[in-house]
Amino acid sequence: MDRRDILKSAEVAGAGVGFMACSSQAMAVTGGPAASPAKAPPASFIRTRDGVALFYRDWGTGKPVVFLSGWTLCSDMWNYQMVPLSDQGLRCIAYDRRGHGRSSDPGRGYDYDTLADDLAAVAVIRGGRAA
Repeated sequence: MDRRDILKSAEVAGAGVGFMACSSQAMAVTGGPAASPAKAPPASFIRTRDGVALFYRDWGTGKPVVFLSGWTLCSDMWNYQMVPLSDQGLRCIAYDRRGHGRSSDPGRGYDYDTLADDLAAVAVIRGGRAA
């Protein structure tokens, strides 16, 4: 593969990303699937054992689905999935991991055990009912 092929591949990939961005904006403008702020539950926080405030949203009342975003992302990335799934009767929970989004950043606790404890804390919200 020569430099020309690499540049062509990059152009195609860039065009694809641009198309996806434009089409998602068009969906929002034309009334396509939307995560309406009016449908979103109020923002909530839960304190972990080590005092970190984790931001979360909890939609619906049915069987629970917990959405966990990847590194450097926040729970807003799941809005397009959470609204329709909660409309179908599922309980949808998404949270910002420690140090991401609206959760506090303690500068520590990024090991797997602590992150698993954070997930467990979020999964037991709403009256102690485990997700």
